[in-house]
Amino acid sequence: RHFGFSPSEIRNPDKIKNSKIGKISSKYGKEFSPSDLYPARVTNEVMNHNIKDTKMNVEVRELDCLRVCTLASERGYEVDAIYSAWDRLIDWATNHDIPQDEQQRFALAFDNPTVTPIDKCRYTASIVIDDEVSVQSPFTASEIPKGKYAVLYFNGAPEDALQAQLSLYSDWLPESGFEPDDFPMMECYLNDVRVDGYLEMEIHVKLKTL
Repeated sequence: RHFGFSPSEIRNPDKIKNSKIGKISSKYGKEFSPSDLYPARVTNEVMNHNIKDTKMNVEVRELDCLRVCTLASERGYEVDAIYSAWDRLIDWATNHDIPQDEQQRFALAFDNPTVTPIDKCRYTASIVIDDEVSVQSPFTASEIPKGKYAVLYFNGAPEDALQAQLSLYSDWLPESGFEPDDFPMMECYLNDVRVDGYLEMEIHVKLKTL
């Protein structure tokens, strides 16, 4: 309803007539295609890709509350903006006596890039800090809440991470006896993708019982 398309039209974007596109363009200031809401990467083929492995690697963990220093990406999920936020935050942590090889790095990913434009998605970099560490602007002190989390290990190309994340929601959660809590999805980074050329991380989804 928001975008002016029916569910059947979204499922078959190639068959849609262009009569509504002009209205969307005038409202949002840019050309709009319904396929943006149902891109190829969210087809059944993608959603079913490696689902067996996803099930095998998901575990439920209890996490304690963690105090973190955070810095938001200025342009959402754009890669350069993400790296810029991390560079600033890592330098801040290093200057506050947290060695790089001891930094616990979490990213909070608030939005789904298959629906929200990449530069509008909210992404916050965070590093775990002790209670006594003082945090000042532009950085912000926050907390990762205590609770039960579904954790999926991922090791591969960065562009394949979305498949693992979507499979966690679409395949594992419905059969798990849980539903996602209101806290955003987290990525806990275990390496530096710019150095290694691949991404190693744990995907965390906070849970609540059905």
